[in-house]
Amino acid sequence: ANYDQVEFISLNGTVQSPTWHDGNTAGSFINFPQQVTPLADGTVLVASFSSSAIQEISSTGEALRARNASLFLSFRGVHPLQNGRWLATGGTRVVSIDPVTNTFTSNLATGFYYDAASKKFVGTPNCQ
Repeated sequence: ANYDQVEFISLNGTVQSPTWHDGNTAGSFINFPQQVTPLADGTVLVASFSSSAIQEISSTGEALRARNASLFLSFRGVHPLQNGRWLATGGTRVVSIDPVTNTFTSNLATGFYYDAASKKFVGTPNCQ
């Protein structure tokens, strides 16, 4: 098994060949990808657990920008917010990332196990 690839799999289970994105390519930080989130422009965000990065990948599989590899957070989920920031989950906390400046608001939530991120909230979100 190769834990640094992102592959397209059809509804009937056929794996696209060649691999859509290989984490061993230049500019990629994919290592043990978790949640994959498609964006309206055709790019996708990939939460990468072992490399502690959120990787943006083009619709053709090219590595674009990677954010917050220095957070020391094993990312599990990522979801774009309406204000342009990314909501990211990892381990025992939730953070808000500004993908333009590569800054983050840490610890929006702590103390639990956080996995996938989505636009469904219970209560009042504090995502700035």
